[in-house]
Amino acid sequence: MGGGDQHATRRYWMIQPLTRDQPVEGTMQPVINTEFAERADTLQAAIDALRHQITRWSRPGLFAVADTSVLIEHPDKRGDMDLRPLRHSRRG
Repeated sequence: MGGGDQHATRRYWMIQPLTRDQPVEGTMQPVINTEFAERADTLQAAIDALRHQITRWSRPGLFAVADTSVLIEHPDKRGDMDLRPLRHSRRG
């Protein structure tokens, strides 16, 4: 299998031997159209999700990344840490 085969559906593999030596028309056409439409929908959903993440992470802001020593040594648990005071700290 090639690099893109992990995303192929059962319908895709069912269609493959039926369409290699025959023209794609007649009773197979609706099956092929359905597969094509579903793959297009899946691709569009992936594009939309990627755009959402790009928008989310492209906003201006300051990202605070705590290394493991903060997580180990801080007196508060990770979920209870108040990192808001760090937003005014601009160390490079």
